[in-house]
Amino acid sequence: HIRSSLVACLRFSSFGHGNSDSNDKLIEQYARIEPQRMHLNAALEFGCEVNPTKLIQSAKFVRKELPVRLARSIRSFQTLPYIVCINPHVNYVYNKFCDAFQVFSSVEPITNLEQEKEFTYTLTRVFQDTSEVVTRLSAGIKEIRQLPASLGINYHYLDLFIDNFLLQRTSRRVLAEYHMGLHTHRPNWIGVFHMQTCPKDIITRVMPIAQETCLTLFGVYPPYEVVGDVDATFPYVPVHLEYILLELFKNALRAVVERHPRTRLPPVIVRICGGSNMTIMIQDMGGGIDVDAMKSIWSYGYTTFEPHGAGSAWLDFTKAQQASNMTANQFAGYGFGLPTCRVYSRYLGGDVDIVTMPGYGTDVYVQLKPVDKQDLQEKLFFC
Repeated sequence: HIRSSLVACLRFSSFGHGNSDSNDKLIEQYARIEPQRMHLNAALEFGCEVNPTKLIQSAKFVRKELPVRLARSIRSFQTLPYIVCINPHVNYVYNKFCDAFQVFSSVEPITNLEQEKEFTYTLTRVFQDTSEVVTRLSAGIKEIRQLPASLGINYHYLDLFIDNFLLQRTSRRVLAEYHMGLHTHRPNWIGVFHMQTCPKDIITRVMPIAQETCLTLFGVYPPYEVVGDVDATFPYVPVHLEYILLELFKNALRAVVERHPRTRLPPVIVRICGGSNMTIMIQDMGGGIDVDAMKSIWSYGYTTFEPHGAGSAWLDFTKAQQASNMTANQFAGYGFGLPTCRVYSRYLGGDVDIVTMPGYGTDVYVQLKPVDKQDLQEKLFFC
């Protein structure tokens, strides 16, 4: 009887939050508004020569857009089945979004520089306060995937929801960080975009972090080689590329160490291919991915790490990663890393493809489109 009652509840969402009826109506009102597109090339041009007028214009746009996008995310949460909603981690994320919506929907119109500065301070504070929502959501999804199959949870729908959640969150954060970045004058930077992003520089900065965490878990790490167009640069969002590469390096290093004798570890090869688009290939001889696992690698919450035995070592691995102070590392062991890489790359028109040969190794192709490409001009801030 209890099981049948739970199954019946799956159709209904139930989030605990102190929303009043008037606030629910306000959320519904904002959720009906279509987000305004901002052309990518216009954003790059706008940020070239920043002045007080531009700062106020940018703040006005962000103030207008954030409540709309947050309201739409809140509404998408409310479509989740009851058994997902009652998870404390998922409920935490929902409440954080409601709190952020209340803050931004209450901001007065921005007409002068003092109001713009106050708004930018609020923007920074709220985004810092919500920095761990993905970590919390990933923990919640991990728990939900351990529930009995008899509850009938539609994991395909859940994957689609998380894809959309991460895409919307990425869009909001880039929008906010673009505006905040206009306050900092740095050569070759326009807001959150670096116009001369160098993949080799990011590789040489990120790979040692992956190697250090591998050392913490296994006591050893494989070498690596960077080949190809090592001097290539392109306009991109460096923090996104850092996350993508760190997650893929972590997977490659672990595969090699688990496949080979500790004294004879083959290198992980990283090949940079420049041109109209940027492609980074990560090649390891870690034994490949078996057919059954390939069916699940893009599913959120799927991980080959077990909660016992090796899992305890993995917790140490995660702590070491967190010590690197890179937000991306906090997802380790929850099965969010690889699909999140794909969301980041697809956000700006790229993709992540995996070609594996069971028993030998895996090639991962990270395709990246420069942010100044014409065909991307309507993708940047739309969610």
